[in-house]
Amino acid sequence: MKRYFLLLFLFVNTSFVLAKEETQKNTDDNGSGLHFSLGLGAHSVSVGDNSYSGLATSFQVGYAFNDSIALYYENNVNIYEGESTYSEEYFGNGITGLGLTYHFSETWFLSGTAGLATDRTIVADDRLNELNATGTGFGVAIGYQTSENMSVEASYMSLTLDELETPFGDFEIDEDTGAFRLIARYTF
Repeated sequence: MKRYFLLLFLFVNTSFVLAKEETQKNTDDNGSGLHFSLGLGAHSVSVGDNSYSGLATSFQVGYAFNDSIALYYENNVNIYEGESTYSEEYFGNGITGLGLTYHFSETWFLSGTAGLATDRTIVADDRLNELNATGTGFGVAIGYQTSENMSVEASYMSLTLDELETPFGDFEIDEDTGAFRLIARYTF
């Protein structure tokens, strides 16, 4: 866990040093153009009766219509060390789908995303322990833009998982998972 926070600390500090007051962007005078950003942070996820924490990532690519509104493809992933039946393994859950950001002031913004939700085994000691659950999900965030390229955001993701794939077959499930995330984001 210390490695995750060290990575977050280095990412945030490096991004603040690299962010300049007057950076050139691929936009015209009203702020429209290509929207591309990467985010890194920490999360706390609830899976069933258990709670885990770990690394949170985010990727966005799309179009900014002006200084206030951007529409994009978004992929948010939470990586955590969980427990399965026989051993501790690494899992990843998240949402991949369509996102929208609205700046309601010069520095504050709201974001939302909706799409396919997944929760799957990333690293397993045994192939028999591999799991892949899918369903639908949505996320909401509030953020603060610290410079032209750098922002921080707090978000909540809700995943409703309804199908589970295992080496033993596919099953219908009904599991709701939630994650709180704190992300530092760099927008190119």
